[in-house]
Amino acid sequence: MKPNNLSNSIRYININLAVACGYFIFGYFGTLLATPPSHASPVWPASGFALAVALVYGKRIVPGLFIGILLLQIYSFLDFSLPDNILPSLITGAFSSLGSSLQAFLGAYLINHYCGKQNPLIEDKKIFTFFVFGGFISCLVAPTFGITTIYFQGFITIDDVPISWLTWWIGDVIGVIIFTPIILSLIAKSATLWKERRKLVSYPLICAFFISCWYFSIQSNPRNFPNSIRF
Repeated sequence: MKPNNLSNSIRYININLAVACGYFIFGYFGTLLATPPSHASPVWPASGFALAVALVYGKRIVPGLFIGILLLQIYSFLDFSLPDNILPSLITGAFSSLGSSLQAFLGAYLINHYCGKQNPLIEDKKIFTFFVFGGFISCLVAPTFGITTIYFQGFITIDDVPISWLTWWIGDVIGVIIFTPIILSLIAKSATLWKERRKLVSYPLICAFFISCWYFSIQSNPRNFPNSIRF
């Protein structure tokens, strides 16, 4: 293998590992905000992370993003308490991971199409378009995949579907609105422009979010959170 090819392969692997770990970390902190009885998170920061890395790295991070989402599902939500629960849980986790991955790349595609690639998001119209297509529209995908799968696997009843879907969608939209700009300020290629935003906005918001997660985690008894699919 030529040195350049080897270097590119190593870089490709490192990027995907970083994306997988990043999604897992942001998703984990999102679970700390979950509250009973629905175990829904009011903010799902991992959706914002997924959109940001899809915008910056494109299709190169497909494996890392999918693996990160699936690992989070397995670690936090899948039910392995009984042998009969393993297969339905894995199927649900796989479809939920597929939906979340498709959502991120749909959002990236729509943003690139309607805002332009690597847009600095200075104009109000572009900022509005960014959040409409990257948040409100693209975030229809993951809850639709996830809730449909959960319903047909028998985890929820038909009466639970509307509120479950809406809760999932809102969590993803808020995650995109808050965390996509934060992650972009850290990894976007327009370093000069995003550097100022990093100092003024990103660092304070990240600190506030982690403090909130810490507070909710110590206020909640882990025994009150049985393993379940996020919705």
